[in-house]
Amino acid sequence: QGERQQGERQQGERQQGAHQHGERQHGAHQQGAHQHPAVVWMCGGDRPSDEDAMKVAGNELRGLIGVFKCALPGIAVPMMALIDYLGFRLIAIALLPIDRDTIVYGSSDGGQHVHADDPEMNAKMKAIGDQLNLRGHIVTDKLIYGPGDIEGHLGRDGRYYVLDYSRLFPAEAPSKGTLSAYQKRARFYRLLRPEFVRRYPLPLSSDAFTNFQRWDPDDRELNTHVRQATESLLYRVIPAFARRLDLAMHKYHTANTSTNEFRLTETAHREGIPLRHLGRLRRRVESPILKRIILCELVARLLKCLIHRTLRAQMKLTHRPSQQHYRRGVLGELNRFFSRTDVALRFWTDPALLKRELTTKFAYCLCDEEPLSTFDLRTRVDLDKVLVRMMEMTTVTLAPRVLEELFNDGFEFVEADVLGFECKVKHMNIVALSTAIVWRLQAQLRHGNEYRRLFDLAERQFKSSLASIPNCPTTFFEWGRLLHADALRTQSLVSFRRARLKYHSSILHNPARTNKAYYYISKLLFEQGSLLLTRIRDPTVDQRALLATVSAVPTTEAPSPSPSSPSSPSPSTTTATAHPATDLFEFVHSNFREAVQCHPGLVVWILSLAKDLSMKLANIPEHSDQEDRESNRELLDSAAEADQKQKQQKQDQQLDVLTSASLTRLDQLETTRRAQQSRREDALFRSVDICLNVVLTVEPDNDQARQLCGHLLLEWGSRLIQRLNLRNHAVINEFERTCIRVGQLYARSMEMVPSLAKVIANIGANATDHIFVILYSVNQLHPTGAGLDLRERAETLTTLDLSHACGVPNRMLAALFACAAHLCEVRLPHCWQLSAEVIALLCRVANRTLRCLDLSHCHRLSPRSLVHHIAQLPALRRLSLRHCELLTPHAYLEFALSCSPLLAELDLECSLGCPRQVHDDALCALARRCGRSLRRLNLNHCMLLTDQSLLALAKHCCCSPSSSSSSSRRRPSL
Repeated sequence: QGERQQGERQQGERQQGAHQHGERQHGAHQQGAHQHPAVVWMCGGDRPSDEDAMKVAGNELRGLIGVFKCALPGIAVPMMALIDYLGFRLIAIALLPIDRDTIVYGSSDGGQHVHADDPEMNAKMKAIGDQLNLRGHIVTDKLIYGPGDIEGHLGRDGRYYVLDYSRLFPAEAPSKGTLSAYQKRARFYRLLRPEFVRRYPLPLSSDAFTNFQRWDPDDRELNTHVRQATESLLYRVIPAFARRLDLAMHKYHTANTSTNEFRLTETAHREGIPLRHLGRLRRRVESPILKRIILCELVARLLKCLIHRTLRAQMKLTHRPSQQHYRRGVLGELNRFFSRTDVALRFWTDPALLKRELTTKFAYCLCDEEPLSTFDLRTRVDLDKVLVRMMEMTTVTLAPRVLEELFNDGFEFVEADVLGFECKVKHMNIVALSTAIVWRLQAQLRHGNEYRRLFDLAERQFKSSLASIPNCPTTFFEWGRLLHADALRTQSLVSFRRARLKYHSSILHNPARTNKAYYYISKLLFEQGSLLLTRIRDPTVDQRALLATVSAVPTTEAPSPSPSSPSSPSPSTTTATAHPATDLFEFVHSNFREAVQCHPGLVVWILSLAKDLSMKLANIPEHSDQEDRESNRELLDSAAEADQKQKQQKQDQQLDVLTSASLTRLDQLETTRRAQQSRREDALFRSVDICLNVVLTVEPDNDQARQLCGHLLLEWGSRLIQRLNLRNHAVINEFERTCIRVGQLYARSMEMVPSLAKVIANIGANATDHIFVILYSVNQLHPTGAGLDLRERAETLTTLDLSHACGVPNRMLAALFACAAHLCEVRLPHCWQLSAEVIALLCRVANRTLRCLDLSHCHRLSPRSLVHHIAQLPALRRLSLRHCELLTPHAYLEFALSCSPLLAELDLECSLGCPRQVHDDALCALARRCGRSLRRLNLNHCMLLTDQSLLALAKHCCCSPSSSSSSSRRRPSL
């Protein structure tokens, strides 16, 4: 008739174990005869289960932390801690100024009297339910958010208190079919994780599948929602998480990094997966390393439960505080697991012993041949890791030498190996977090070994805090600040990377712009980029090793698959670039871009850095042979003195050899010095260019940045012109990029024209098409200033490759196309700046000669240009329209109806998910018009095509059978 505490049993009956909750059911025979009362244990059903009662206590702390995280003004919660000792668990909770008469919400007597008396308290509990994604339901005649036996009190001090959180989150749906008495009670402790409940798209009822909810008219619907959530966890979240874990482990393996610090429990909890489902997770993962890690965790947890069971049995048997009896019980369990005896071998191989315990506690945990009696399960686990993990989870303390002797032949535990039993305390995460912050602040005032000791203590407390709440953004943020300060102190790129990951995790779990992590991560990215730019300018630094350091998978972080579950969208956060950087400058550029996205005010810092670097570039003397001779004069004098001494001591033949070696060494030193100066100049220019590029991307009208960029390009162009005498292809490419940037700022860079006039004399036939376009446009627009004779080359130009020349203005291209009447092949991929007028001019001038045209990734190519200009080219043989996203299905159809029938190659690849794609009508028309000439056709990602298109291609894109062949089979030409 209701749920009661076990303390209401008959006076004098001994209470055994930590399960002091029970349920008494009363009844009578139908004829009125008296029936003896039957005890139903809250944890265990027909028999008590201390292990499940400990889970109830854990749920109590977890629910309290959930309410505390809501940070609702006016709601107070008591401080709480769980104390584990000798297999028992105690709940330590602060005394509150409440009594039986102060309850205003919920029930304190198993649902016999339900309160919702205070409107203010009702509103606060509704707010808590909204944050935790809990649905209100009817208990008797009151609307309750949370379980029916939760208690809300208006204390004697005027504050609202909330108690009894053990069933705050919904229980997993019980399996269908007949349930035993033990299985029926599982709904009181087998709860869904708060991380999963928060992300589930529907609010869930805390009292699903219990009698507290029987008054609600939507009882069946509420139970259905919880059952659907349970199925989503088992059949969608866990498989998706397994795939992401496999991918993360593949990255670990590719980067050749260690997985010793991989925290499986925290990673699973962060995904909302209870550890009782680790067996399902192990069945789903494919990585052998992951399977081994998970099995080690399962065996360690089973060993913990068996040790606790043994300790409780000894306590109930002896009732003595001496630890001697408990040591003997623990030794038996340890030797069964870790000794090198036949008993241990049987324990690990017999399906009725360890394997049955594992499969009972963690369903589906054994795979392939593991359940067989011939298979030794020890080959799939690391015994040392199991032992270390067991000591972390239990109160047992072992001698340090045990780990060293564990794998010796004939090893067996003795009483001296068990040093004793300690208390294991679980606090609210606020305790560990506050302690970590205090040690972080104290570490900032220390130096040397004392600083490192406090740093390690703070990190340990942050880990403890995350063990309680894996998704706590505050913990990630404060941990990031600890690592950030360490990175600034030690100039460690590894600490920078770890701090960045912590800040990202904080933003991931709290994407609100009020999160301070946005500002701190932008500051960190700027400081990391500045440090990298300093390291890059050092000629002795290996840039490849430096790039590997900043972009490697961190060895001290767990694989971090996305926490978004299939049932909820991932929050929109600022994350790192999806593609790895090819060099350090690209990495710094992505850092600065992300920093400005997180905090736009950082533009001022980046512009100031650009000014400082440009001053350093201006202070580097330009390269000249006279300066080289002067700088090496001292070396030459010292070499001459050495030669004079050698002349006095050795013969003329030896003197010639030594003199030649000295001069060779001087040449090497001179070459090295020149290379180092060139590298430093390149690094400074690219550094300033990166800063200005980021500033102009955010603020295109920033006059200071544009003026500084113009002066920078002029300075750099003049230095490159002097270095072009070296006939270095890399220098020519760098000058090409500089010319393109000059074209972008052409209106502000007229002073560059006289310098450009010297290029032809320096590079001659080596001028690439990009440089030629710049030079030709300079000559056409400013003939008096340039004085270059380039018209002959432009008129005879047949091939033009301007790949990725997105910086060349349209007016420069138009100036060249106007006289290039003999163009046969034009490649313009990634020239997204192309306008319709330039395309029209090209097609009009080279109408009869243009045979190949590549316009892939020209995102501004309009349907009008395709239909009215490109389709009218009569000699066109090859055409690429890959990823031209503005082209419509109707434009494709018009093009197919009027294009050149001689078209042999056509690339129509679409962007994945692009709504504008080629369809069947266009492809069928293309097959009919160009069927006999078409040789290559790319339709990648054209999702709107059906079998109709393929049948048309098979019908029309074939040659007639050869007259000399006796076979009538048609040979396909496409």
